[in-house]
Order: sequence, then C-alpha cells, then structure tokens
Amino acid sequence: MNCDSRRRRSPSPAAYLPDDLLVEILTRLPAKSLCRFKSVSRTWRDLISNPANRFRFAQTLSGLFFFHPDHRARPPWRFCGFSSPERDGGLSTVDTALSFLPSTSYSEMELLDSCNGLLLLRCSCSSRSRHGRRRTRTTTSTRFYVVCNPATKSWVVLPQPSYAPGESRAWCKNTCNAALGFDPAVSPHFHVFQLVQHDDQCYDYVEAVDIYSSDTGRWALWKSRWSEHYMNIYFAKQMTYLNGVMHLATIYDNAVASVDVKGQSWKVTPAPLRVKDGCGRIAQSQGRLLFVHHDYPGDALAIYVLDDNEDQQSSSKEEWTLKRRISMADLLFIGPRDSPRRQGYSVIAFHPHSDSIIFYDPVADPEKKFR
Repeated sequence: MNCDSRRRRSPSPAAYLPDDLLVEILTRLPAKSLCRFKSVSRTWRDLISNPANRFRFAQTLSGLFFFHPDHRARPPWRFCGFSSPERDGGLSTVDTALSFLPSTSYSEMELLDSCNGLLLLRCSCSSRSRHGRRRTRTTTSTRFYVVCNPATKSWVVLPQPSYAPGESRAWCKNTCNAALGFDPAVSPHFHVFQLVQHDDQCYDYVEAVDIYSSDTGRWALWKSRWSEHYMNIYFAKQMTYLNGVMHLATIYDNAVASVDVKGQSWKVTPAPLRVKDGCGRIAQSQGRLLFVHHDYPGDALAIYVLDDNEDQQSSSKEEWTLKRRISMADLLFIGPRDSPRRQGYSVIAFHPHSDSIIFYDPVADPEKKFR
C-alpha cells in the first residue's frame, strides 16, 4: 500500500519549470530566503550558486565597517547599518564590536580591510618581563593578523608572514599595508595580501607581496614583477579585490597595479589619459573595476570602468571607458565647492551591487553621516 502510494506521488510542480523561469522567480526573494532554498534540491542549489546568476539575486548590503580616525575610540572602528530585518529577510544582528574576539588578551586591534563579509584585523599582545626586584619593563609581542566573520562570530589567527606585520621603522621593511580578498560565490577560501615596501626617500615602493591562502594555510612571498612594466610601483594607500586579483592604486604614474592570488600574474594598467593630476581611487562594483577621479577644476567626480577591448587591432586588451561624470554639487545637494557644508564630505565606498556612492560626513548627526 505504501509502495503504491509512493509510486502515485507526483513530483513537485517546480520540477517542471525551466531553469530560466526558476532563476527569474528566485531573483525576487530576499537574501536569507535564497540561502535557505539552496537545500530544496541539487538543481536549486546549483542555480543559486552559479556565478553566472549571482548578480541577479538579492545581494543585501547590511552595513559598512569603517576605521575611525580617533585613536582614543574603542573599538577603533564604526559600523553603519543600511538595512532592517524586515528588508533583508531577517538577517541576524551583526556583532559590530567584535566581542567574540579574545580582546582582553589583545593590547591593540586595527581594522585594515573588509571583503564580502570578512574583516582583516592586525592585532598585538603585550607581555611583561621583570628585571631586578621591582623594575618591570613592558614589551609588545610581534603583531599578527586575524580574519573574522562578524555575522557567524568565527575567526582565525593567521601564521606569521615572511616579514612581521605592521613594521614601519626606517631599518625595517615597511609592512603596514595589507588587504583581504574573498569571494564566497567562487571559493570558500580567502587570501591576504601584505605589501613589503622599501623606503625610497619620501615614498615607499613595493618590493614584494606576501600572499596568504586559507586553502593551504601558508604564506608565499613573491618578489615584485611590476618592474617589468614600470621602474617602481609607489603605493597610494588603497587596494580593492576583484575576480581573484588584488588591484593597487599608485602615485606618480597614476596607474593601477594588479597581482593575482597565486602570484603568477603581474600587470600595470595605465590610468585614463584624461587623468593627469592627483591620485585616482579604485573600487569595484557589479563585477567591474572602477577608477574614480575628482576633477577639482570642474568640481566633478569622473568614474571610469575598465572594459575588455574587442578591437583586435588594438595593442591593449583592456581600456578605460568614462561611465559617468557627476557634478559634486548636484550629487550631494549641498551647494558649491566653497560651501562650509561641503568641507567634511568624502567618498568612502561604492555599493558592490548597484550604481550607488557612499559618502561620509563626520560633522553630521549619527543618523545622517552616510548618504
């Protein structure tokens, strides 16, 4: 009887839906529901996990972590939430203070970078050594990296790289700059890029890159091969990760230097020809690399996109295309450049899944600091 009933049981109507229609239905779901529906069937799981579909699905940006310049503030970072539980499908509250970390044993914690839900911190511990009957000297141990997920409260301490993190003394290699690379739609593993810089009078040029892989649990030190393209690469304090490649903004030549997670591909992409003065800012949005330049004479924000060049006769496979040029006064709705209201505003991020720019106003009310 039970066997007959099982034979007569009809498959779910969803099983007869074509993949294109099913994907169209799934795009209308909130992020948390989409994650739950991965367990419905293998077909649903494959469709939801397919990189070709990921940008069509809900990509909820729940908030933004950013470094706070006030070193007296604890913790030395801030979090601004962008979505409510009703909007994002009931996502749990993020532990913005990172209280799950053993902070009592860390004398310092610096927020260096974030990427797709993970944070990169540089921490240090203090130890005391006693000399004589009453004399006590406090020393700080070697700094180390921690990668954590505020949503799941999971964290890991990374092994030491080839050069100690956070060094900036004149007789040491400069290792103050590091960035995080993570794309959960492609791989569950993350990478950390530590720049090894050499003091060259006013600026430090990049001599090597130490790359950590959570897959192998090891660091790999790679001597810079950017010198094959340019004499030296001078880092402009800003990096962004996209499609397995870390991109660095540079000064002097105003180019973008890139290296992949395996340390095999090194590339230097010249900045747009129209950009001559100052340093540009790089970012990624909707799967594309952006070069953003503030044109001060015109008081406008010029946004370039790096596109594949389909012209086979061109010597370059990629070229910058001006996507948009926006008047700062029109963008912020707060008056001309010399307006007192304009002095504090700065671009801090680009929305990863939409045409939105996030500005920060340090003098505004807490609820209006971001727009």
